[in-house]
Amino acid sequence: MYNLRVIINLIFLCCGELTFPFANVYAQTTDTNSATTPAENPNPDRSKEYNWKERHEQVKARNAQGGVNLVFLGDSITHYFGGEPEAKIVRGGDVWKKYYSHRQAVNMGFGWDQTQHVLWRLENGELDGIAPKVAVVMIGVNNLMRNYSPEQTAEGIRAIVDLVGKKLPQTKIMLLGIMPFGTPVSGKVKATNVLISKFQDGRQIHFLDVGNRFLKSNGSIEMGVMPDGLHPNDKGYQIMAEAINPKLTELLGEESVK
Repeated sequence: MYNLRVIINLIFLCCGELTFPFANVYAQTTDTNSATTPAENPNPDRSKEYNWKERHEQVKARNAQGGVNLVFLGDSITHYFGGEPEAKIVRGGDVWKKYYSHRQAVNMGFGWDQTQHVLWRLENGELDGIAPKVAVVMIGVNNLMRNYSPEQTAEGIRAIVDLVGKKLPQTKIMLLGIMPFGTPVSGKVKATNVLISKFQDGRQIHFLDVGNRFLKSNGSIEMGVMPDGLHPNDKGYQIMAEAINPKLTELLGEESVK
């Protein structure tokens, strides 16, 4: 009897394309973890929000101007925060201006990105020619939402951290835990955060999990600061900024924002 991998390979050969659920199953039955393999976002044109390739070029153009002291790498949670390059959807703009504008920060968050998409962006110029003091990394929720395991997702995050360290050896990396999502909150978040917390070395890599600040006492998401159960609103971004500010200030070697 054929095993699952053989059956799916046959479907590939016969049908060409797989439905979305089958694609997730296939990704998890192959020996290669696609979360660690650089890849362009397969749906680059989200016209109501942004174009992935255009934003990639905008990030490179901003970095080419120089004066980059701080970068934020991530998905839509970072993308919607604010800053440069400007985004169509901004939910924490005033918070960003208060905490990061004077720190010469660049927002390298891209909506819907998974770890493999961040890897592609970094391999294709987004870190070239800059030497920021700190890189804040928060990524992985879209992998978990697309049926990657905590282990696979953590491997993808590890690959990003390693690549940032290779390209920016003098830059401190502030690795943030994946934010909570789901009703009830997905247990894969905690499992992944436990794995990636072990990446910190106290020298270049520093880990911080602020997700609990978005939860009620019963463990469910506080919708008043995360209305859609995933993305913070202005109040949520204020909570996030306050939570990471002490450590970020330390890594930057600057005075704290008050």
